Amino acid sequence: MTTSESPVRIEPHTGTPVSPWVARLRFGLLALFLAVSIGIVTLGVRPASFTELVRALGTGTVAEVTVVGGLHAGATGTARAEIHWHDGVLPRWTEVQQEVPDEDVITHTTSEVPIITGSLTDRLQEYSPQPITITEVDHRGGPTWYLAGWRVPAWLGIAGIVSGLLTLGLLIGGPEPLMATRWAWFWAITSVVAVVTIPVFLLWGMPRTGAIEQPYTKQGRLTGGWSFLLFSVLAATAFQGLRP
Repeated sequence: MTTSESPVRIEPHTGTPVSPWVARLRFGLLALFLAVSIGIVTLGVRPASFTELVRALGTGTVAEVTVVGGLHAGATGTARAEIHWHDGVLPRWTEVQQEVPDEDVITHTTSEVPIITGSLTDRLQEYSPQPITITEVDHRGGPTWYLAGWRVPAWLGIAGIVSGLLTLGLLIGGPEPLMATRWAWFWAITSVVAVVTIPVFLLWGMPRTGAIEQPYTKQGRLTGGWSFLLFSVLAATAFQGLRP
């Protein structure tokens, strides 16, 4: 005796809809990233060389500078000092070593920063064809971090690191990203141009809420190997440009 079995209908795999929490985290990280970016520009200081300061003073584009640290009037010896000024609208700073030798003691010092002998205020004034306002401050306040090439308050640096780590968490634990594989986005987010690639990932690298998460595939997407090569070249180019 034979029995007939009804055919089993196999439903095609449709994937999993993207959860609303992804959108909430995306927009929250975008808001945090925007706040950090504004904080960098408004509260941060961009490093520069002493040569750039001398050039700006010589052209008369700098009318005010602030000297932080250095030796007090009448003191002898050596001390580090920071010089702050504005290059247009951007705040800049550089570091020098001030030396005021004692007449009875002959010293030979070396330094990785430019050495200025004598009064800093006098030397700075000599570089400018017009009188400049020089403010002297003993200490700069609060701990600082470096973020995206700027020196910023420590709390702002922590906020920037947190935003980057949370973005990596979204990349690792979230749905399959768009345009590139996870490894490709990883190299982009951790590269020297993270200030650009992080918002790009948050805006266009994640599928929208309700969309069906696509299975992993390399077709039509940037892969990890090519991404690593691309951002390695960008890093080498950036560091080469920073060399004196």
